[in-house]
Amino acid sequence: MGSEEYDAARAIWGAPWQLPTKVQVEELLEKGEWEWTEMNGCRGYKVTGPNGNSIFLPAAGWIQGSSLLEEGSCGSYWTDERWSHMLDYGEHLYFNGDANYFDNIGMPRFDGASVRPVVGPAE
Repeated sequence: MGSEEYDAARAIWGAPWQLPTKVQVEELLEKGEWEWTEMNGCRGYKVTGPNGNSIFLPAAGWIQGSSLLEEGSCGSYWTDERWSHMLDYGEHLYFNGDANYFDNIGMPRFDGASVRPVVGPAE
């Protein structure tokens, strides 16, 4: 279940920006066309939706403690979903050059993942 309390995009940029929902990420995985590529010297996925619009998700890695891990080979992006079993964990999109999936196992919120804001519904 999403929570504005854990929404870094909303906290920093304000409305209407927000972290993507679990439903939005699942739709991107199911309906998007994923192409592992390089853009401006950065590897990652270009994801094209059914409407023809695309976004680039850099393989920015993730942070554990003070260490940046897997930069250039994987990406981890927060959603607005807290993990139902442990509320200090959050669900996230994870990918590498071989696979992409929604991680419902959860990731500790004290670890660092990227933020890719989306425009939320009008308030």
